[in-house]
Amino acid sequence: MKSVLVVFLGGGLGSVIRYGTSYLVMNYTNRIWIGTFLVNVLGSILFIISHRINYELSTEQNYLIRIGFLGGLTTFSSLSFQTLQLIKSGRLIEGVGSLVLNILFGIVIGVWIVR
Repeated sequence: MKSVLVVFLGGGLGSVIRYGTSYLVMNYTNRIWIGTFLVNVLGSILFIISHRINYELSTEQNYLIRIGFLGGLTTFSSLSFQTLQLIKSGRLIEGVGSLVLNILFGIVIGVWIVR
């Protein structure tokens, strides 16, 4: 039960930060996909950091950071929805560009982890 609570708390914090980032970026750029991109890249970078210091983290800390916080921060569902919305609104290049950037940066950061 403690693990569930730790994941819940981390996920809530990550989700609030994701929402805040998207809200701020949308207000300044009118491009919500940029906020999604930023949190996904940030989440990938933070995952690298947590992976590299993994031996120092307890099980609860891993649940809090990786499963909870980073799971709440990063988002595939928003990426998918925003890509479809951009394409449906006639902004094909922006939609495909957003999708490619998110996936490309995720893969590049993933490769960085295992090197």
